[in-house]
Amino acid sequence: MSPASSTDLVSLSDPSLARSGRVSNWAGTHTCRPARVCSPRDEAEVAEVVGAARTMGRRVRVIGGGHSWSEAALTSDILLRLDRLRGIERIDGHDVTVRAGTRIRDLNPALHAHGLALSNLGSIDAQSIAGAITTATHGSSLVHGVLSTLVVGVRVVDASGTVHHWTAESDPTALALAQVSLGCLGVITAVTLRCEPAFRLRVVARPLPVADAIAQAAELGRAAEYSKLWWLPHTDQALLVTGERTDAPTEARPVTDWLDHRLINPILFAGVLELGNRWPAAIPRLNQVVAGAYFRPDDRVEDSYRALHIPMPPVHLETEHAVPLAAASSVLGGVCALIDDRGFRVNFIVELRYVAGDALPLSPASGGDCCYIGGYIGRTPEAEDFMDAVEALAWSHGGRPHWGKRFRRSPEALRSRYPQWDEVLAARARLDPDGRFRNAFTDRVFGDTQP
Repeated sequence: MSPASSTDLVSLSDPSLARSGRVSNWAGTHTCRPARVCSPRDEAEVAEVVGAARTMGRRVRVIGGGHSWSEAALTSDILLRLDRLRGIERIDGHDVTVRAGTRIRDLNPALHAHGLALSNLGSIDAQSIAGAITTATHGSSLVHGVLSTLVVGVRVVDASGTVHHWTAESDPTALALAQVSLGCLGVITAVTLRCEPAFRLRVVARPLPVADAIAQAAELGRAAEYSKLWWLPHTDQALLVTGERTDAPTEARPVTDWLDHRLINPILFAGVLELGNRWPAAIPRLNQVVAGAYFRPDDRVEDSYRALHIPMPPVHLETEHAVPLAAASSVLGGVCALIDDRGFRVNFIVELRYVAGDALPLSPASGGDCCYIGGYIGRTPEAEDFMDAVEALAWSHGGRPHWGKRFRRSPEALRSRYPQWDEVLAARARLDPDGRFRNAFTDRVFGDTQP
């Protein structure tokens, strides 16, 4: 295919998107004003946009659901939306090929209708599947890795407009690089996911003293196939949430679900969060009320994808870092201590999630089992200082940042934590020699300085 002209690029743009002006991520922490927003209909048009960008000397980035706290998807040049590249392309046994723009919230029921499910999922289902994979989005299970580990094949359009199809059989090295690529190797147009038969989970929530949660933090990661810890600052209660497979039937709770999705999270929780943002002195008391109302025992059976997701929370800020599993008690206890010692007033949960180790070059979980410490907070006057403190604590325990969340580590510091960093740089040089897929985020991560 010959490179598209700038006129072709205009024809590939969505006029309504082109007029939208400013684009931001979900959290509103970063914004951009793209020169053009394109919404290609298929892989061939993706290649045309990339070819036109090459002819014009412009850069290209892809945005999916935009559900991030980092600027990973933003650009002032050409922004690609892959919303037209949605749906399942092919099912081959347990291997399902999905177009890159498919939202996880749409993929889950589609897989379920075919008697299939993803083995693990993150908390939120708003992301596109390609975006979730590119940033190593994760759930909470020491049996399962980041979502990227479910990928057994990927199609990528590189900077020359060439379409590569890498699989675990044909080129496992290239596949591993593409599984967590930060969008710097090309435009992912489709992924093949290794699924399993649909299953149900018995989800049990159990309150426990935060002191016990700290002391047992590493062990609690193995309390069940799926396990996570929440602690609401300024209270003495934590909540352990576990999930185990069951053949029991699902237990419909339509009223509770409606309240969670329509009232509690978008209205009541958002209102409490905003109160704390405006009057930080009230946060400790507000948290005690929230913990008393919601940190309660629970036991339910749901289809796996419903069990592993939570209702969309109100907009807030997040920093999250993977640390070795052995450091679980130290980082959870450390966040508790820094809140006390520095007087931070934190109006969101501190979360500990667990992830099985992998061998992917840019995965924060590469090299061994880990736990992710999440420092979340509303838009309070102390938010930036709190997140800086959590990041510094995690870094001192061998932490690596979640690529889709807020972090400040330098390229040199990041390089020191990833033994295969040079392999990533070599792949970028080969597949994108002119920096077609660079943006401010990749410059910040990799230390790119040339215009």
